[in-house]
Amino acid sequence: MITVYVCECIYIVVVHRCISSCLQGRLNVFDDGDDDDDDDDDDTGKFCFHTAKTSDVLPLPDIEMILSILTAHGAMKLNIAGGEPFLYPDMLGKIVTYAKTVARFQSVSIISNGSKLKREWFEQYGEYVDMLGISCDSIQLDVDIAHGRVIRGTGAVVNRDAIVQHKKTQLDNVRLANQLCKDFGMIFKVNTVVTSKNRLEDMSSLINEVKPDRWKIFQVLPLEGENYGEGAGKLQSIDGLLISTREFDEYCDRNKANLNNKMTVEAENNDTMRGSYISIDEYGRFLDCTTGKKLPTMPILDVGIEAAAKELLLSEGGGFDRDAYYRRGGFYPDSWAKSNNM
Repeated sequence: MITVYVCECIYIVVVHRCISSCLQGRLNVFDDGDDDDDDDDDDTGKFCFHTAKTSDVLPLPDIEMILSILTAHGAMKLNIAGGEPFLYPDMLGKIVTYAKTVARFQSVSIISNGSKLKREWFEQYGEYVDMLGISCDSIQLDVDIAHGRVIRGTGAVVNRDAIVQHKKTQLDNVRLANQLCKDFGMIFKVNTVVTSKNRLEDMSSLINEVKPDRWKIFQVLPLEGENYGEGAGKLQSIDGLLISTREFDEYCDRNKANLNNKMTVEAENNDTMRGSYISIDEYGRFLDCTTGKKLPTMPILDVGIEAAAKELLLSEGGGFDRDAYYRRGGFYPDSWAKSNNM
């Protein structure tokens, strides 16, 4: 049953924490990001729209309760994001297992920067993951450094040779993810954010090489309190990274022109992104991004999903635009489960 309260596709942010660097020129390529690292200086990319302002994690029992509530109200596809979900591999494994076997989501997807992918994890939990999405904005290491798509460090100066030597580039992460998807039958997706740093780039050679099932291209999105303005993380600043809709369209046209399979591209500008997603944060609250900020509702487990969803939909910006969700192709049940793609 589909109700007015819940979209078929839900994003849940289990953790803000990430290991990408957001300060150009700072990197420790040997930082392993272990779960027991209590460093509170975790910061994500300069343009990230879910920045690491806290290290809080939604408890597993709460996540499981919310997942069951969501499917009972019509949710079919779960996207697990962060932060970096693979910083908590044991918890992530339990989430995907529960989502598929108990909550009975048709599709479970993970969005990752790729830096913490381990084959052993997929050997244990890969059967419960339908889709793996990897962030990759550029084929140029200098652009990744400028964006913060490098491993967070504790103050070490960037050593480009060391990054290449230890296979820590984002291209290495993308190729690993591609191979894991082939080996474990998962749908492969690449996410690219277009900024002033990469707007003139042509990534079609990489996309033609790894052949993702989906290539989602996003216009860099300003969100007050996340990547600029009061309340943003201490190192986040989207200044100098914004581009116009025309520049975004030019990037998409240039890259599509050289693609072997142009049907993989799904482009989303700022207007499309703001209202066409339903997200839940690490406190179990719906997030309203329609006004250019992230405005949370009351927690779902405190007030119930109907009350929380009503608060979302009655917000100043409307909370969620179902028509925009369908227009951008967010509903594709015939191909969002790996059983339909094998």
